[in-house]
Amino acid sequence: SLENDRLAKDLSVYDFSVYEKMPDESSVQIAAEILSEAAEVKAAVEQGMKIMYTGETQMIEGRTCLLFVLGTDNGEQFVRERYYGVCDNLIYAYDAVNDSWAVCGAQ
Repeated sequence: SLENDRLAKDLSVYDFSVYEKMPDESSVQIAAEILSEAAEVKAAVEQGMKIMYTGETQMIEGRTCLLFVLGTDNGEQFVRERYYGVCDNLIYAYDAVNDSWAVCGAQ
């Protein structure tokens, strides 16, 4: 793997892979705070739902966004109900019916 930015001994190999750096804990915390300020998320959390970072990213409209889920936690199982992507102070909500992302709160 050339992921560590080292030169390979075999010069006939070209690595065109895209290596994404994993977000640090601070980035995840900031994104979670941004998400928790959205009106629909805030209302759901007040009704007992929980926000959880999935550990994944998603390319949405050319931006790499951190993926979060909003769901219910009964102690033994977390049921994922809504997906959100957070990046650049934007929140995207996933529409499973249309398989698309839309800016959260946009009509």
